[in-house]
Amino acid sequence: MKVTDGEFGARITVVVPAYNEETKIGAMLAGIPALVSRIYVVNDASSDRTTDIVRACADQDPRIVLIDQPKNSGVGASIV
Repeated sequence: MKVTDGEFGARITVVVPAYNEETKIGAMLAGIPALVSRIYVVNDASSDRTTDIVRACADQDPRIVLIDQPKNSGVGASIV
């Protein structure tokens, strides 16, 4: 049985920890399939253009939510 968004109340959310990923984050976000309902990108105090790129992607894709961490806390803290 194939479950689609909203069927049986099913929703898929993805958490993307990101630290200095300006060269890869745009393509990665663009590649997330439509069956994903929400994409949380946790920017872990990147010093590059990761935040700017994610914001530009979020302007095009309303599923994307950017969360900016004020200090680098690591992947575990990003997922929590």
